Amino acid sequence: MLIKHTQYKSGQQQAGFSLVELAVTVAVLAIIAGIAVPSFRNMLQRSRLTASSNEMLAVFQSARMEALRTNSRVDVCPSTNGNACGGGSWKRMIMVANKNGTSTVLRDIRIDAANIDVLSSNSISTNRVWYLPDGFVRMGNANTPVQVGALRVCTKDLPDENARDIHLNMGRVSITRVTNTACDAPGNS
Repeated sequence: MLIKHTQYKSGQQQAGFSLVELAVTVAVLAIIAGIAVPSFRNMLQRSRLTASSNEMLAVFQSARMEALRTNSRVDVCPSTNGNACGGGSWKRMIMVANKNGTSTVLRDIRIDAANIDVLSSNSISTNRVWYLPDGFVRMGNANTPVQVGALRVCTKDLPDENARDIHLNMGRVSITRVTNTACDAPGNS
């Protein structure tokens, strides 16, 4: 077996990058970063929007299931302190079970994502949504409740499909994607 040895002369120079090659490489990387960063930012904001709306969907589904399971009224309402209903911002809400005159907070939910707003339709005028043991949703005036309403989770940071509407319709809860660049309150459904 033959082994070939390569010897370098002491005067031989090693190859490297020229200044022009380095400048072209840096320019190409800057262009790629300029394209990728806004797309990545939009992807992160869209992910936050989806996670926030899915969390709200889960709250209303849980409230309905709890009302059916315990044969009692379960409220979902905004809260400023996590202990009682109050306030107008749906970014923090509680789920409260009401049975035999006793109210128990079941969950304290916060939508903490940056630049995410939560708005309610005018049918949720009392800032309270409740489920009775029949599994149907009620909202609005306690004397004449309605069974159709919506909440909008939105951000102004996205150019399109920047909102998710959570539709509360009788016993069904669903989400639709919408474009609402002004982040206005949704219609009743």
